[in-house]
Amino acid sequence: MIMAYGMEQLKKSFGVPGSRFLVGDRGFVPEELAIELKQAEEEHAPVALIGASLGFLAFFDYCLEKGISFKLPEGSRALDAGGYKGKTREIARDEFLSLVTMHLGIHREWSTNLLGMTELGSQLYDNTLRNHLRGSAPTRFKENPPWTRTLVLDPRTLKEVVVGGRGILWHLDLTNVERIAAIQTDDMGRRCEHGFEILGRARGSEARGCSLSIEEIAKKS
Repeated sequence: MIMAYGMEQLKKSFGVPGSRFLVGDRGFVPEELAIELKQAEEEHAPVALIGASLGFLAFFDYCLEKGISFKLPEGSRALDAGGYKGKTREIARDEFLSLVTMHLGIHREWSTNLLGMTELGSQLYDNTLRNHLRGSAPTRFKENPPWTRTLVLDPRTLKEVVVGGRGILWHLDLTNVERIAAIQTDDMGRRCEHGFEILGRARGSEARGCSLSIEEIAKKS
């Protein structure tokens, strides 16, 4: 619910006439999204497409089934969140980015992944868009804002791994003023020199995340 509320506020503050949700009483409606994207393509209107990772995959499957694709105007962006924690599908990040380009015409540099958790007050984003605008190295990973910190820990010793090492993710968020500031997760990650990369869930851990809700909605659509 907090995500739905936040998205509504985002739409009110930054949306243009016609900005809308594509999930409602009928579930996810890929046909309507296709109509909206076709109109944006014809009117040369840049689009910001935001949703759950599995919601994007559901739409890409629809595009494959219908034999359609889009070349969205320059300035269009894609942002996905939730990962692939559902029971039906899981793909590598590079494959997901290739699908974004193939079906939407949005280059991977303009496609960003968000890590958000109910237990955290802050969100963590890929650095790719910023790096592209600065002309920096294209390596994609998540960087922490100054009031947060993420450690990649060895699951056996709970000691921080070396750069390039893999382990479970531990987050500290100083915006958590009304709750515990440090969160130990079951997410697997790789430590980077100036950030971290998400690799998925630890084996045997409970699946969590907004993509689960989108997966259930897609099944009913």
